[in-house]
Amino acid sequence: MPSDRQNMRIEVQPPDLVQSRQLLMPQMVVSIPHDVKCDFLYAHLFNLAGNPVANSMEGGAAAQMPREMDQDNTAGGSGGSSSSSSSSSSAAPRLYSVFPNLIITHSGKYRIYVEATAMDYENNQTERTAFAYSHEIEVKRRSVAEAKVSEKKRALLATLRNEGFY
Repeated sequence: MPSDRQNMRIEVQPPDLVQSRQLLMPQMVVSIPHDVKCDFLYAHLFNLAGNPVANSMEGGAAAQMPREMDQDNTAGGSGGSSSSSSSSSSAAPRLYSVFPNLIITHSGKYRIYVEATAMDYENNQTERTAFAYSHEIEVKRRSVAEAKVSEKKRALLATLRNEGFY
């Protein structure tokens, strides 16, 4: 698969353990390189066998299309775990988007698949331009402990909220 299709990153992952029918907190945040075309951004639920699960997740559309953050210093350090990424690899701006309303309605173990698509209006077709999978999420019927969020991820979420991403 072309490498540009794998440049989407999930900057803030959903919690590992959640209660069914509860809003996923923290909100899932994704980023894509600025040069990736994106007309639509959606999240889909998949079981661990890799099959899509219909009618088990609500709120799969992003709050808005990916866009740059105004505060470049926060955006530049929010991404991957590599400490060497602060050089040329992270110099290109990234576009961010938030999924503030994700709710998984059935118990089980899942992954969230996020895809960016571009519309070819001339041929009336869409093309997937970037994608990413979340880590595994276990959904229980009973209440679960609140997820712990790192200070770095909290700062990214606060910046995105302050800049009107959600």
